[in-house]
Amino acid sequence: MFRNYVKVGIRNLRRHKAYSLINIAGLAVGMACFILIALWIHDETHYDSFHADSDRLFRLILHRADDPADPGFPSTPYILPHILKDEFPEIEETVRVRDRAYPSAVRLGDVSFYEERFFLADASFFTMFSYDFLDGDPETALAGPRSVVLTRSAADKYFGSADPMGRTLRWNEVEDLVVTGIIDDVPVNSHLQFDFVASLELEGRELLSTWARQTAGYVLLREGASPDAVEAKISGVILEHHPEDAYRVSLQSLPDAHLTFSHGGGNDRRVIIIFGVIAAAVLAIACVNYTNISTAHSSIRALEVGVRKVVGAGRPEIVRQYLGEAVGMSFLSLFLAVALVELVIPVYNASQGKELSLFGAGGLPTLLFLAAVALATGLAAGSYPALVLSSFKPVRVLKNEIHKGGRSAVLRTVLVMGQFAAAVVMIILTVFAQRQFRYIRNADLGFDREQIIRFQANDEIREKYDLFKDRLLQNPRVLNVTAASAVPHFLFNVNNLEWEGMDEEEGVEVNFLYVDPDYSETFGLEIVRGRDFSEEFPTDSGGAFVVNESALPLLGYEEPLGKRLTLAGQEGRIIGVVKDFNFAPLIFEISPLVMAVRPDWYFDILVKISPEDMPGTLAYMKGVFAEIALGFPFDYRFIDDFFSLVYSPLGFFNGVLDAFTGIALFISCLGLFGLASLLTEQRRKEVGIRKVLGASATGILALLSRRFVLTVLAANLVAAPVSYLAVRMFLNLFVYRTPFEPLVILAASSVTFAVALGTVSYQVLKTARINPAECLRYE
Repeated sequence: MFRNYVKVGIRNLRRHKAYSLINIAGLAVGMACFILIALWIHDETHYDSFHADSDRLFRLILHRADDPADPGFPSTPYILPHILKDEFPEIEETVRVRDRAYPSAVRLGDVSFYEERFFLADASFFTMFSYDFLDGDPETALAGPRSVVLTRSAADKYFGSADPMGRTLRWNEVEDLVVTGIIDDVPVNSHLQFDFVASLELEGRELLSTWARQTAGYVLLREGASPDAVEAKISGVILEHHPEDAYRVSLQSLPDAHLTFSHGGGNDRRVIIIFGVIAAAVLAIACVNYTNISTAHSSIRALEVGVRKVVGAGRPEIVRQYLGEAVGMSFLSLFLAVALVELVIPVYNASQGKELSLFGAGGLPTLLFLAAVALATGLAAGSYPALVLSSFKPVRVLKNEIHKGGRSAVLRTVLVMGQFAAAVVMIILTVFAQRQFRYIRNADLGFDREQIIRFQANDEIREKYDLFKDRLLQNPRVLNVTAASAVPHFLFNVNNLEWEGMDEEEGVEVNFLYVDPDYSETFGLEIVRGRDFSEEFPTDSGGAFVVNESALPLLGYEEPLGKRLTLAGQEGRIIGVVKDFNFAPLIFEISPLVMAVRPDWYFDILVKISPEDMPGTLAYMKGVFAEIALGFPFDYRFIDDFFSLVYSPLGFFNGVLDAFTGIALFISCLGLFGLASLLTEQRRKEVGIRKVLGASATGILALLSRRFVLTVLAANLVAAPVSYLAVRMFLNLFVYRTPFEPLVILAASSVTFAVALGTVSYQVLKTARINPAECLRYE
């Protein structure tokens, strides 16, 4: 029996090549898209799963105690992890990790580089996290205060083929670090990306016992400990030990560390959900294609069904046969889908720096997953056609009394309408995603970022900053020089603020930015009240503050000038108010900001240059830097490069949405073309009779197109409110968003309608122009 089913299935593939190819192509592209997104989602949701105890590892998150909705941040006090380990037996081990926030200068002899992936960590780092040691002992690698562990790539970079163990590297020209371990390169699916890990004791023993929040804290729970129960117990530990810091503590799983963009993660869980919906929608559109074409094709195979029933086949046998054909076609499509996936994955990996692999999880799990996708697709696509075919009555079939309309025709119309409605929604969402990406990329941030270069300051630059600045400004193409504790738009530093008239029990932390007096001029910031910092007022250094407009409601002053503030123990008076600007990424609202002059916090040197002779200007700057920085590498970056980096996930999302929307529209049009071909072919005799009776080609064109036109119009009507809701949900992911314009929905609907009409027009015109003699020859 099975052998017979296979023979019949192959025979039908050969007999109806065009429709079989359309079905196979649609299912293959749909499954390829689904598999690609499934691989991506699996990778994104399994970050750090390679650690042996990943299910027991958690990152500490601090939330404002007075705000239950505060998403929190992963910067924890130095002393907190040790308190947790001492007081809570459910916690087996803790580790503090400092990513330095700024590149470290590493030198071996005359070779030096700025290393952006330089971590400091406790000795427990390599016992809690599972990294492959090529040399050294994870138990003792960070036991010494001047020890450092390198990745394979970092070791090759500095030592080549020589043995790096026991060798010394000069760190920031202040410490000699001994190489005590070599590990394999960190997997890309980890939120901790580093090339060097040195002992946290480089920060200084006194600092490590303070409440300064400059590290990420991690805890390893004991076997059987409940994360929820532990979180409930540790929630109030900061309020108990350090009441002036009004924060509660929560636990964040390692996968969530990657999927929380506001915590510095590379993605967002809501984006994962959106991509999952897209994957399901594309595969559903492909299944609808198969269902539509198969049900429309059922009248052609009705005689076969009638004969089988006459010779004794029951409905279950008919259903099994046609479901088997659908599943068989799905598996044929799977081979093509796998080939497409294997072609696309290397391109994706190269562009995103990933290591996705179709068989990366192992041969058997992958094969089972692929088989499940093909089986589910075949059953979903073939169930209704099998039921339709098996319902035919032999007597009516053999008398050629099959009714081609009815419920099957209605269902086909509904499915086509749903297909195009989904495509329209995706197109509209894509248009708004593009607009949102452009809006963010071109948004007025309240400051000038053109032609501004950033490079890191070191102790020599800070000590000789005035000389360094004067030397740079001697070049006429250097327009402005300033220094600050952070690059604008990438400020995440907060500290305690006190002011006259505040509630004594009120603990408030605000963003702060330490700058030199030329910061506002360099970035084009506007002082709306009072004055800016000036070198003409020596007391401005350490005794004056400029606040932004958003700080005024917090302070409660109608006239803020002259009011006294205390920021992190530094007292001074407000001398000016700066117009609000986006000092943090656009996923955050503008919040209160306090600016002050404090040269010992100058971590970034920021230079505005003329666009003329940029290579010459950079060469001049490099020469001045080399004279003063004593061997530190001159490593610069344009401010615009930082923007490209922080918004790259949005660009990736936009690109993927573009691609899959185009694919969804292609599959929909492919199915519509096949359906139009089949239905117009079934009406050839009717067209011939109408032409004999005098019908014009235009009239026949209108007749044959009417159903498709109405269906696509209905799809656009259905898609309009759904698109509105989808776009609103998408835009609500952003604090600052592009305006919603209903005309975009109308334009996208019009484009979809035109594409659909163009898809069916060829086949309809071909049928409308037939010679009546060709289709009525045997009547």
